[in-house]
Amino acid sequence: MNEPAQPIKSIKFSVQKKLLLGFGVILILFSLMAVNNLLQIQNIVTIEERLIDVRLPTVMAGMDLTDGIHLSLAGLRGYIILGKEPNKAELFKAERQQGWKKIDSALQQMMDFSKNWTVPKNKQLLNEMKSLVDEFRQAQQEAEDISHQPDNIPALKMLLTQAAPQAKKIVAAITSLIDEEALLAATPERKQLLKLLADSRG
Repeated sequence: MNEPAQPIKSIKFSVQKKLLLGFGVILILFSLMAVNNLLQIQNIVTIEERLIDVRLPTVMAGMDLTDGIHLSLAGLRGYIILGKEPNKAELFKAERQQGWKKIDSALQQMMDFSKNWTVPKNKQLLNEMKSLVDEFRQAQQEAEDISHQPDNIPALKMLLTQAAPQAKKIVAAITSLIDEEALLAATPERKQLLKLLADSRG
């Protein structure tokens, strides 16, 4: 009678082992999934921090830079066209200077943010844009200096042939930054930022 009981006991024991092994595998799988989820969440947090701390402020600085360019050009155009009247001349000069304050502030912010940029080509484009901004400043100053002189027509010519093309190059450099950013993995936040920046270019 004892002999038939032995196989039943060994069957129960192997079922017990199988159950323990099955639960062990399930626990290990759950643990691996939990670790994977934590790693993915950490990756998302890192991307979110980069987006909020670097990319969003960079986009905002780019928008300010574009606004400053438009403001300085508007001030220069107004000065060239209406600047013979002293009160209008001062108004448009002040407007141009206000534009340059925005440009300088935005450019400095972009230089600061570029320390944390992850794409080397963007840093190179920023350096090229900085030299274009210097040329743009010089062209605007030359146009202002010769306007309302006997040679007023060259001032208008310089505005159209030098200052405005420089402004287009700067906006194109911002566009290049946007294009480089667009190549990165798409998120709803990044799409919204790119749309805002594209809208700011007019």
